[in-house]
Amino acid sequence: MSEIKIINGQSLPNIPWQERPADLEEGAVLWRYTENPVMGRNPTPKIGRIFNSAVVPWQDGYIAVLRGEQVNGVPHVYLGRSKDGIHWNVDRERVQFVDENGERGCLTTPMTRGW
Repeated sequence: MSEIKIINGQSLPNIPWQERPADLEEGAVLWRYTENPVMGRNPTPKIGRIFNSAVVPWQDGYIAVLRGEQVNGVPHVYLGRSKDGIHWNVDRERVQFVDENGERGCLTTPMTRGW
């Protein structure tokens, strides 16, 4: 991995890591954790599935921004927290967005706005 260059940042040595599988196709630079998915269906009563996680170290563990598809299929943004980056607790309530005037807003498409 000495050919890898971090641009405008530092490595994150405390991110959970699994070594490259020996049978991975030559030239592949990404691979999935062998125990995927780390978050199963229905992580809360209102969320059917979790997609597009963005995970970063936070305080004494990790925090994630998650796109949670509700059981009715409408997506919203949720927060998840983990001590080890593998086992997660997802907030039951979706992230509430407000504008500069404190008015509630929405980041979903007009078709899915359903406050």
